[in-house]
Amino acid sequence: MTLSTFTAIPSSTPKDQMPRPDQLNTPPQSFFQSILNASVQVLMIILIHTRLRSKDYTL
Repeated sequence: MTLSTFTAIPSSTPKDQMPRPDQLNTPPQSFFQSILNASVQVLMIILIHTRLRSKDYTL
């Protein structure tokens, strides 16, 4: 799937084909952004739990 997206990027060089590849490239970007947001949230939750656990052990 990543190869198809990379091949679609060079095809967007012509001005006539610009709008269509942009619309095709927007879903992958939102998909990657959702993955990044989820990973960040998971990392934050893990950090919070580790801090809470460390505080519990120190107490």
